[in-house]
Amino acid sequence: MIRVAIVVPCYNESGRMTPEAWLEFLARPGNSDVHFFFANDGSSDTTADMLRDLCGRSDRAHLFDFGVRRGKAETVRRSTLKVTAHAAGAFEYVGFWDADLATPLDEIEEMRDLVREHVFDAVFCSRVKRLGARIERKPHRHFLGRVFATLASLVLDLPTYDTQCGAKIFGAGTLAHVMEEPFISDWIFDLELIFRLKRGGFDRLYEKPVSSWSDMPGSRIKLSDCVKIPIDLLKIWRRYRM
Repeated sequence: MIRVAIVVPCYNESGRMTPEAWLEFLARPGNSDVHFFFANDGSSDTTADMLRDLCGRSDRAHLFDFGVRRGKAETVRRSTLKVTAHAAGAFEYVGFWDADLATPLDEIEEMRDLVREHVFDAVFCSRVKRLGARIERKPHRHFLGRVFATLASLVLDLPTYDTQCGAKIFGAGTLAHVMEEPFISDWIFDLELIFRLKRGGFDRLYEKPVSSWSDMPGSRIKLSDCVKIPIDLLKIWRRYRM
């Protein structure tokens, strides 16, 4: 049995997160190999209480409660290091997932099947708008996403379609290796992760188109962040260029 640990970064999610969806997934007969690690990133609302209640209802739901907000990138980094350090050998794969479930949890089952059939260093979900898929994204966000994805693909020199979908799974040893240093950018740390994978020789990567994805309300990306992203992209390229 391939055991999977999924880190879920959470910041002020009490109005967007549905605990029952996570518990229902864990209760399914075929998902006994999946554990969720909810990481509270210094929330100022009732997220911590909600997560404590959720984790008290399943022995495969765990809580990391960080008292000070550090941002998504650092919360994911610290949480995955805690999982790999304190549960060494317990999980073959460790990943992260957005708390708002823009990417449905059903995708975990398909990603798990992929890693059972193939030996990948990492599997990424990708929001490919295509026939037979239900990808609900605001037109302006889709356009900006395609512009960024094209730039990212050129910078990485890899045929990636979507680096920013918040659903990814890595080999446990792979992830421990690439999470050693803090990230340059909080918003596009996913891109930096791929650079680190390349630099570390982890090139068995698979991009899986999602069957369903929905834009969720409450996005925290501001106009000022859109201005910072090209600057961060340049900083990442300068640090990791081969």
